[in-house]
Amino acid sequence: MAKKPSPKNDRAKKVDPTKGLAYVFVKINEASTKNVLITKYQRPIEALLKKHDLGAVRLGDRMLSADGKVLFIGMDIDLTNATSGIPLLIEKLHEIGVPHGSVLSYTMSCTVRLDKRDRK
Repeated sequence: MAKKPSPKNDRAKKVDPTKGLAYVFVKINEASTKNVLITKYQRPIEALLKKHDLGAVRLGDRMLSADGKVLFIGMDIDLTNATSGIPLLIEKLHEIGVPHGSVLSYTMSCTVRLDKRDRK
């Protein structure tokens, strides 16, 4: 009888190494409430990612100044396919009406082994 794959292993199988896993941060230049972040940005982005099987929103929150004022809102997103995911995210953010000055930054995944025996 074949072993049933765990959800963690199943997610890893969805990553296409030729397309690249990306870690995305979206800085939205809007001083809004947590509720606005969730309803205006996070839920539509989650729906887009789910529809295209491209990953998930890991975190959405607000950056506060020392005196408690909201500076901006942001989202951390894991993409399983950066090649198609980045353009779709940008399109969706423009469709939502992301304010001028907002930024999408991403990093492609890279793994480096740090075993002592590999050092020269």
